[in-house]
Amino acid sequence: MIRYRVNRKKRRDESLFPSPLAGLLILAALLALSYLWLCGRCDAISREIQALEEQYTELRRRVVAEEYRWAQLNTLSRIRSALDRFGIPMERPDERRIVRLARPLPLEEWEPIAAPQLVLQPIRGDAAIP
Repeated sequence: MIRYRVNRKKRRDESLFPSPLAGLLILAALLALSYLWLCGRCDAISREIQALEEQYTELRRRVVAEEYRWAQLNTLSRIRSALDRFGIPMERPDERRIVRLARPLPLEEWEPIAAPQLVLQPIRGDAAIP
């Protein structure tokens, strides 16, 4: 019987990928996975932004409410009632104690002044607060 020698060498036309189609399929799969990752990342960031916007809206609402409460406390009648409640008599300062500036003075023209006096003065008797 005759034995024929079979050539077992690798053929040169074989490559790492079976065909160019397999390379294209792998590339398409990688692009699809990167698209899914980016889509998930964008969704997570949008949920974060939405939560921060809701937090900003709540904080803004609280700031406006607090500003309203503060404005209600700063009315002249409330200040006068607080002064009466704590027994602090006040009156307007004399005209000689009021300093009016026509224009801001340059730093070089400033002179050291004496310590300012307090405007609070005791009122004799039961004089009403103006």
